[in-house]
Amino acid sequence: MQIFHPPSGGPFDKIDRLFCRAEYNRRVTYEEAERALISGRYPDVLQEAGLRIASAEQDKRNSDLVRWSLLAVQATRYIGRTGESLSHALRALETARPLNDPELLAQAHLGQASASS
Repeated sequence: MQIFHPPSGGPFDKIDRLFCRAEYNRRVTYEEAERALISGRYPDVLQEAGLRIASAEQDKRNSDLVRWSLLAVQATRYIGRTGESLSHALRALETARPLNDPELLAQAHLGQASASS
């Protein structure tokens, strides 16, 4: 079996390697996922966000659940899945409300606004 190696030398070389599932054996950080979102790798970001949302929900890490849900909002919006985007935004907002973090709550409100536009 031959392992696929993406071409090197491009500006998104590190991100390409991170999301190449043949080489992928570590978790992507939130910052790396944000960079991948900016570079247009929406399905990869959505897949990683889904995994992280499930993990955060299982471990009761509500602030992580909100952050990764907001990345999922952006990815689904850019893909064109408006209904799914609204669903992620509502979940982020409902999870952020009981937390004592005004910045996270403001981001969740912004996520809901951007999902519906």
